[in-house]
Amino acid sequence: MEEAPAAYKPIQSVIDVQVEADMVDVVAQLSPILTFKA
Repeated sequence: MEEAPAAYKPIQSVIDVQVEADMVDVVAQLSPILTFKA
């Protein structure tokens, strides 16, 4: 069974709203380097 990428919101717009509202602070940005499927 595969996940549907279209089911997810772009995260950056969500984070931007939360940062502007002083709800969160961005302390790190992570990028995947490997995907493992079994």
